[in-house]
Amino acid sequence: MKRRRFNEAGGYAGKILYIDLDGKKDGGKALWKTEPLEEKVLRKLIGGRGYGAYLLYRLAGPEVKPLDPANPVILSTGPLTGTPLAGSKFVSITKSPLTGLFLDSYSGGELAGEIKYAGYDHIVIRGRCAAPSYLYIENGKIELRDASHLWGKSALDTEETLKKVLGPEAKILVTGPAGENLVPFACVCTDYYHQSGRGGVGAVMGSKNLKAVAVKGSGGIPLPIRRVWSGFDYTCSKNSKSRIYGELRVKYGTTYTTVSASTIGVLPTRNFQQGTFEGIEKINCFYHEGENLGIRPRLSWLPGALHELRAGRKGKVRVAGPEYETIALLGSNVGVDDIEAVAWFNELCDAYGSIRSAAGT
Repeated sequence: MKRRRFNEAGGYAGKILYIDLDGKKDGGKALWKTEPLEEKVLRKLIGGRGYGAYLLYRLAGPEVKPLDPANPVILSTGPLTGTPLAGSKFVSITKSPLTGLFLDSYSGGELAGEIKYAGYDHIVIRGRCAAPSYLYIENGKIELRDASHLWGKSALDTEETLKKVLGPEAKILVTGPAGENLVPFACVCTDYYHQSGRGGVGAVMGSKNLKAVAVKGSGGIPLPIRRVWSGFDYTCSKNSKSRIYGELRVKYGTTYTTVSASTIGVLPTRNFQQGTFEGIEKINCFYHEGENLGIRPRLSWLPGALHELRAGRKGKVRVAGPEYETIALLGSNVGVDDIEAVAWFNELCDAYGSIRSAAGT
C-alpha cells in the first residue's frame, strides 16, 4: 500500500519562515526566507513542539547562550492548530535565560491560528534589532517596524496601541517591561491575557530589541476530511460537557478548580504548606459573579477582549478571568482572600509580562 505524503491529509501550511533581525533591508523590510517542512522529520515529530525542538537543536549549538543574538525564538504550531478540532495553541521554543536549557512554553489565544492562516507552520526569529522594533507579518509581506514609541509600555498598552494601527484582526505577541529588562522568567503575552510563561522567552525577545510580533493571515488550512473532523469536534465537545468536565467545570472554566482543589485538600496555600484555605469562599468561582467582582467567569479556551471591572480601592481593573492559577498563586498561596486584590495583581502581571498569570496559557 502506497504511503500518503504528510500534507495530503491536510493540517499543514507546509512552510517555515526564517527572519534575520540583523539583516534589515532598505525600505524597512526584514531579511527573510522560507523553506518547506522536511517530511522525514515531520513523520517522527508530528506536533509543533517536536519540530520546534528539532529546529532549535539544528540552529543553536552548545556555544549559543540564551541572550545571544543567535539564540532563536521559534513560534511553532501543529497540524490541528487553527482547525475546528482543537487548534488554539502555539509553543514558543528557545534556550531559557532562567535555566540555560531547552524551553518550550505554550500559549492559547488567536495568534496560533493566524500563523497558519498567514501560510506558516513555524516562525523562526534570529539576530538582534539595532533599535526597538516590532515584526509585522501579513501573509508573504514581512516588515521590521520602529517600536521606539512602544518601548517601556506595558504589554496590555502595547497590544492596544498596535491594534489601533494594524486593525483588530491583527494577532499580536508582546514582551512587557520585564522582558525589556531581561528578567529571566519574563513572559510573552498575546490576546491581552494569554501568556507563554516560565523560562523567560520574554527576556529573549527583549534581548533582541523585539517588542512585538504582529501577524495577519488571509489563507486557510487544507482539510480534505473537514466534515469528519468537525463531527468529531462536536462529539468531543458534547462528551466533554457531559462526561469529563461536568456542568460546573463547563460553566466556570478553570475557576471551578478553586472549589474542587480545596475540597480534596490540594489547593496551594501559604507557599504550599497547606492544602486548604479558610478564605476560599471569598475568592472562589461563585464569588466572582454579581456585585462582588462584576463579571461572569469565562472559559479559559474562549477568545475575547478584556473586561473592565467596577471601580474599587485600586480603581478600574482590566482582566479576563481571573482564573484558577491566578487565584491559587496570587490568592490562597500568599494568604490573600480579597478577590479584587487578586484581580489587580492579575492585571499587574499581565501588564509587566513578569510571571504566568490569568489563563497562563
